[in-house]
Amino acid sequence: MLKNKISIFLPILTIIITSILTFNILSTFSLTDYTLESPIYLIENNYIKNISPKTNINTFYQYFDTFNCQIKVVDKNNKEITNGYIYTGSITQVYNNNKLITSYTNIVKGDINNDGLVDKKDINTISSNIIENKTIEDHYLQAVDINNDNTIRANDIALLNYYLNKKYENLSLNINNQTLMTGETVRIIPTISPNIILNQNLTWTSSNEKVATVNNAGLVTAKVEGTAIITATTEDNSLQEKVTITVDNTIVLSSNSGRIYINGEDVKVYIKAIDYSDLTCSSSDETLATCTIEDKYLIISLPNTTRESTSPTITVSSTKYGSASYVVNIFRTYLNLFPTEACIPINTTGSGIISSMNAGTLTFEISNTNIIKESYKNANRFYIRTGNTAGDATITITESNGHTQKTFKAIVYNLGFTQIGSFGKVGGENIETQIIAENTGNLTCKSENEEIATCTIEDHTLIIKPINKGEVNITVAEDKCNAQKDFLVVIEGE
Repeated sequence: MLKNKISIFLPILTIIITSILTFNILSTFSLTDYTLESPIYLIENNYIKNISPKTNINTFYQYFDTFNCQIKVVDKNNKEITNGYIYTGSITQVYNNNKLITSYTNIVKGDINNDGLVDKKDINTISSNIIENKTIEDHYLQAVDINNDNTIRANDIALLNYYLNKKYENLSLNINNQTLMTGETVRIIPTISPNIILNQNLTWTSSNEKVATVNNAGLVTAKVEGTAIITATTEDNSLQEKVTITVDNTIVLSSNSGRIYINGEDVKVYIKAIDYSDLTCSSSDETLATCTIEDKYLIISLPNTTRESTSPTITVSSTKYGSASYVVNIFRTYLNLFPTEACIPINTTGSGIISSMNAGTLTFEISNTNIIKESYKNANRFYIRTGNTAGDATITITESNGHTQKTFKAIVYNLGFTQIGSFGKVGGENIETQIIAENTGNLTCKSENEEIATCTIEDHTLIIKPINKGEVNITVAEDKCNAQKDFLVVIEGE
């Protein structure tokens, strides 16, 4: 069966509804929020569909799970329907804080006579509409459009006749067995074929109502410890399926083992219990791991533990409902960078090696985003993309499990010239060009051929003296990052 959920939120607060069979907790809520859902019915476009013929009003209500709202079924004159079957054209109204919020028109497939049944009378009515070419209201179209082509034709009558003569072929349930605690509920959802025209409402029984009860919509409620067999039977008694319900109030932890990291966060484990008032916890080795119980959670901590271990066991006990254990696996995290410091030119990308073990998510914190634009990890390397500003900046890399940190220092420099090269003449004037040197050390220059030209540096100015005809590279170097840059000079004859 199709499960549909409609959640409507008024604009004040939002709400989180959690399943009663999971280890989640119901959050706080505003009284103006509500949820209406059904595991059987399809709720869409102001209609409630998939309603079976012969669905009485009380069973219909039981197929809804409501939160902070109420529903009421009325006829077209807004008169409440208190007995009988749900029929096509009846209206389900949704109230929140006794205020009508919205309404849905109910659709029973095949029912056009407003009686909640599907029989020859409906076929005769549909035939009459086709012959007389009558225009019918949309909800009746939804009900008698058996082949879902948005029209009413002879095909729909043929299909309706076909399904009226069909027998139940298959019945299955969404669960085979379920363990609950006293007070918990679980809804058993059936799938029946064919799912058109035949009564989809089943007869539900419990073999032991002291242990567990079941309502007409398959909602099981656990009462006391023990075992009960829930049986679902089709209307004609031809098909039957069973679910074993075990009610066991022994406390349960959401997990039986897990990791905890040295210098990391405490571990929180949800405790599922009937009575939280008498719960206690203990550790098999408090030098390695300690525990407390807060609200409905077991909190596991490491008391300055420095060694890895898989031995500590935390036990949660109840004087009434047994105990449950959690095995603690203690791990150390490792994070290393190579190198931890490097010189990088502006407007380039540098990289290093990063190695880690038991590490969680890595975060990169940059001390100056004008100097370092971006840093990230890819495979076993970390990358640094510099900006157009020279200077020193750091990247602090932190892993999330044990909060291990490593820092990389980037010395971002800029070394260059205001022009890429120049021309001169033998016996002519000296060639001068400005050196761009930011976040660098002492500057020196060297000519690759002093027979062609020689060089000196004065106040960040490179001075080149032409001697003979030819081409020569003048190399300017600095001693902080050992970077160097070449300046090409072409000396022409007199």
